[in-house]
Amino acid sequence: LSRCVSVLAAGREADIILDDLSLKNNYSGSNALKHAATMNSLMAIHLAQLHPGTSFVHMSPGVVKTNMLQNMGFPKWITTPFFFLLTPLSVDIKVSGERHLYASTSLDFPPKSKNGGVGAYLLDWDNSPVGNVKVLKKAKEEGVAERVWKHTLEVYRTVCEEGKKW
Repeated sequence: LSRCVSVLAAGREADIILDDLSLKNNYSGSNALKHAATMNSLMAIHLAQLHPGTSFVHMSPGVVKTNMLQNMGFPKWITTPFFFLLTPLSVDIKVSGERHLYASTSLDFPPKSKNGGVGAYLLDWDNSPVGNVKVLKKAKEEGVAERVWKHTLEVYRTVCEEGKKW
């Protein structure tokens, strides 16, 4: 079993700003979410092509009940009613963990080298297939995955060079 699982925002793919992949000139929360989700899905697909013996899974956790807001400093009198209202739409943290463990170990998501395997899987909070197929198809046709991969490697190279200065 060889698998890479990323938990971020599968299904939230959208057109990205190709001439500003780092969002140095166009940063906003919305653009950051679009870029992160789209780049993550493209990388899962791209890496599945490069490494056919490994499955790449990009998942969306959904709304998970955690104490994250309290850890960010929000008082309990705000977070308790907030999560009470979200309860019908939220996933228990243990259930979320179990679903991610399933995606990490299940034979339902074989690598490309296995018979019938596609190698890249975009999954929603309940492990059902998700993904903005229209955006991803357009990105594939335009070679966006390769551009994103090249950009990612350049960012890592820059970070590693800066780290050597310390």
